[in-house]
Amino acid sequence: MACAGSPAASATPTPKPAGGGVTASQGVYPQDVTIAGFFSGHISSGYGACVKTSEGFQGYVQDQKAGSPLRFDFKIDAVKYHGPGTYGPREGNALLGTVYMAGQLTWSAESGTFTVDPGEKGGSLRMHLTSGGGAGGSAEDLSGRWRCG
Repeated sequence: MACAGSPAASATPTPKPAGGGVTASQGVYPQDVTIAGFFSGHISSGYGACVKTSEGFQGYVQDQKAGSPLRFDFKIDAVKYHGPGTYGPREGNALLGTVYMAGQLTWSAESGTFTVDPGEKGGSLRMHLTSGGGAGGSAEDLSGRWRCG
């Protein structure tokens, strides 16, 4: 999970393909993601986008409620990405992802799994993330089902 987040829906960026990748599409999709920790809440409907590029498989899910800071981003490095399946927080030394919330606080995946379903437009996650600073060493737990297309 790796991209900057913004609570404003109008400022939600779409992942950009690099090196001849497929163009990402963004939309609002049903979600079922629970976030617990420094920020807590549930994303039941949200913006989502994902793209497979020469850099890997990446995207985001963001709560569509106005002013909500709930968002997670993901990126699986191209060397580690082998298509639909289950991934751990580290594939080699590469972090699976980081969560960006209000104020640009960041959390990095420490344990758990991130699953990409066949079709590469959704999946599930159960991840424990720890703060990279600015949140007092707090943790975030993400669980549920996500969609990006």
